[in-house]
Amino acid sequence: MQNDWNEGEPLEWRKRSLRSRLRRWHFVVPSILFVLLLLSAVGYRHWRLSRVPDIGDRFPVSEIFKPLPDEENAFLLFAEAHTLLKEVAEADSEQYLDEELDGWDSTATLLNKYLELNRPALEKWREATEKENHQIVPIADVSVESLLHKAQANRELVRWCQMEIERLTQTGKPADAIPWFRASFRCGGLVSRNAPFLNRIVGMSYFATSASSAHKWAQHPEVTRDDLLDLLAVVQAAAGLMEKPSTTIKMDYLTSRQYFAEWSYDDMKRQHPNATNVPQLRSKLETWLLAEPEYSRRVNAHVTANHLAFIDDPRRKRPPLLDGRVFDEPAVGVTPTGRLPADKLIEVLKDSKLIEWKTGAFLASFLDSMDRQRARWYGCLQVALAGQAYFRDRGEFPKRLADLQPDYLSSLPDDPYSPQPTPVIYRRTDDGAVVYSRFDNEIDDGGTIVTFDEARGADLLDFGFRLRPPQEPPVVAPVP
Repeated sequence: MQNDWNEGEPLEWRKRSLRSRLRRWHFVVPSILFVLLLLSAVGYRHWRLSRVPDIGDRFPVSEIFKPLPDEENAFLLFAEAHTLLKEVAEADSEQYLDEELDGWDSTATLLNKYLELNRPALEKWREATEKENHQIVPIADVSVESLLHKAQANRELVRWCQMEIERLTQTGKPADAIPWFRASFRCGGLVSRNAPFLNRIVGMSYFATSASSAHKWAQHPEVTRDDLLDLLAVVQAAAGLMEKPSTTIKMDYLTSRQYFAEWSYDDMKRQHPNATNVPQLRSKLETWLLAEPEYSRRVNAHVTANHLAFIDDPRRKRPPLLDGRVFDEPAVGVTPTGRLPADKLIEVLKDSKLIEWKTGAFLASFLDSMDRQRARWYGCLQVALAGQAYFRDRGEFPKRLADLQPDYLSSLPDDPYSPQPTPVIYRRTDDGAVVYSRFDNEIDDGGTIVTFDEARGADLLDFGFRLRPPQEPPVVAPVP
């Protein structure tokens, strides 16, 4: 074997030659390691993305929301009404809150003062509710930030509307309250249109507030049969303003897609320098290695496809939820085509650095709110109003739910919590009647407790309204 040096060469020269070769290896070995590391990083990034095939948009985005002309958009008038609101002065706040807690009363000085101060805002707000559509921002400008800070702008106006309804009812003008009920119910329906999860839940809360006021109003002795049927028609029409749940899913997808398109590591660090609830991405290198935000964008498309497959189905037909996030498709024998099955979807969801921080498990709360609205705030309320109209005609509540057809209800409201298509439950009681849904356990528990007030903190087994004969409200002496 031939060496790189001659046997007769000096030893010192041989040493220098060996050191030179070693120096070359000192450069080559780190270079090889660096290349291997880089290839590993690229391979890991590619593997991570390969876990979530890019399925793109799962619906024709351009056809979801057409540009809404300003003259048809209720949002612009709502915003104008909100600027007219007069806030309660700090010096008045304690007494005002006490009066508000007790409800409207002719002796409630500050309550009446601020109700009158806010009448221009209320009138502008009611004008807005007569529009037929609502869009917070043009679809091209949709983003999480552009929606969230506007989600509850109408809450105070809805509250003042209920106070005006109380005032009219207690001063002997209950029929004059119906246009305000119309505004209140329509507001709940309008702000739910073109809206993602949070905004739609806010809209449903307005509908619930209106329903509670309507039930209370229906028991006033000066409310007539015709008044009740007029309000029943208002409720039914306002419910028609509610978009399908799938529209909410699509809107939420669009806001998320825009969020991922605009997201950057530098913006995250600048906006949340010390926050602990932001994505746990410690460097730009880690962000690139984890393929964010592309990874989360793809996951979000699969989540949306899963939701759209079932979200418009009645509760009894929807699969159970996995981790509160996606529908368990195998539970109903569905095999998704071209997208991840539910169990795999949960795995990749847990690896997303952006979806967990941005959205959390909203699907379960959204479905819960939606089913409650269908059951109590819409279905049971219809029966309660029709039952009160029946009482005005006959001096008693109907013996059976079917007695309300066809003169008061053209069809009987379905109970979404029933395992089979079945109307909500109605029973006569010693002092009136009760109408309720079977609620979460899907069992008729007798209707002995149907409101949260009656439950006093315990689990609510049935959910609905208790009907009382019309009676004068109790007279409460003013506190000196």
